[in-house]
Amino acid sequence: MRMTILLAWLMLCSGAIAQEPRPKAEQTMELSFDSLLDGAKELLDTIEREPAVIQPDAAQALAFTVREAVDRALRENPGVLRAAEDAAAANAKVGQARSLMFPQVSTAVGFNFQQHAGSNFGSSFLTDFVVSGATDIQEIVRRDSVKIEQVLYAGGQVRAGVEASKFLAQSQEWRRAATLDDIEFQTKQAFYDCLLARALLQVAQDSVTTFERHLADAQRGLEVGLKSRFEELRARTELGSRLSEVIRVKNAGEIATSNLRRLLAVPQHQPIALVAGFAYVPMPGGPGELVSQALEGRPELRALDAAIAAAGKDIRARKGAYLPKAAASAEWTNSDGAGQFVIDGWTAAAGLQWDVFAGGKRKYQVKEAEAVKRGLERQREQVAQIVEFDVRQACIQVDNAVAQVRSERGNVVLASEGQRLSEIRFQEGVGTQADVLDAQLALTRAEQQLVQAMRDYAVAHAALDKAIGKSWVTRDELDAAEAESTAKK
Repeated sequence: MRMTILLAWLMLCSGAIAQEPRPKAEQTMELSFDSLLDGAKELLDTIEREPAVIQPDAAQALAFTVREAVDRALRENPGVLRAAEDAAAANAKVGQARSLMFPQVSTAVGFNFQQHAGSNFGSSFLTDFVVSGATDIQEIVRRDSVKIEQVLYAGGQVRAGVEASKFLAQSQEWRRAATLDDIEFQTKQAFYDCLLARALLQVAQDSVTTFERHLADAQRGLEVGLKSRFEELRARTELGSRLSEVIRVKNAGEIATSNLRRLLAVPQHQPIALVAGFAYVPMPGGPGELVSQALEGRPELRALDAAIAAAGKDIRARKGAYLPKAAASAEWTNSDGAGQFVIDGWTAAAGLQWDVFAGGKRKYQVKEAEAVKRGLERQREQVAQIVEFDVRQACIQVDNAVAQVRSERGNVVLASEGQRLSEIRFQEGVGTQADVLDAQLALTRAEQQLVQAMRDYAVAHAALDKAIGKSWVTRDELDAAEAESTAKK
């Protein structure tokens, strides 16, 4: 045994050693398994003395079903909250674009200082006689004003900008829905991973119980001379392996639970309890039907549809730059200390502007907008292909998981029967303890594979729901908003 371990260790080290020739002193140095253990004695002793790193929490556990876990994740997960803020920002841009359709009102107060202001305007008897105090200009002049401006016509740019911003807001809402779908799937997967880890832990603990019983039988047989020391040592070794498996599965469960806490926005020190199991869900339809459903319901595609519509409105706004623009304004002014020649009160103006030639800038802006729209259309085609692949892949995974569950369930039945027969043979004296141990190992592996297949089935169905756009998220408001926008077009 020691020679085998030594050879394995040398084979692992040979890749690094073969790069450079070793000194003769190293070539002649002999290693042994005992020397390796002596070098690791401090590590081994420390591990024996140290307590477990992960201690159980004393706080009361929060209980979740898979639906409750998803609901909490969709309320509290930071990614969901960020998507909601992005959607709110996109909706705010609609108001910004619409504000250009209303009058723009501004007010201002200003002070102007000019040294020797009165001497800058020549005073004469005639000006003083015609307008008394006309040249009484003060050094500090205050000017108050209120200005109102209204765009009358901008070539359709303002309206197109408002409609484009609405479509962009819808696109952001569907992006938010895609984020919710992704968080929902991740939460389901993490939930089922936790169930898997806890089921595997139960299987491993049951295996430990069986091997403890076999060790006790071997020890009693050794005491009365019916068993050899070899059989007792083998039972002890197998029990140690089962205990190590319990620790490994338990730590894997801690990692899975920590991931679920992250998705649920639960503090990492807070214990959680899962109050659900695996359930059978029938296939909602054939692959062709599910692909059609996905192409209509996937939020990623609907977000791109809204973005393409917004790009079309952007083209309309760019073309509007070729048309004339009309605006009107009114301003009220009042000046204190500027003399009688400065007239106060209301003034109004209306004007028309037409940019006849802009050096080709507008033409290339239109081309840019058209290219952006075509790029979005190509992106939608690409995403549609990915969606179809996701659906068909998820269908295959569900079918494979169902077949795997059936197979592993049959293996568990066979392994259970094999274990029963091995124990009967052992009790009747025609079988050995090794046969019983082998049968128990086969049953443990079969149970683990069955639980793994059940987890894969649940995750495959969750992936199928995500692929076809079937979610627990309510989308009635999004559907209504999109229908209203389509009706207006």
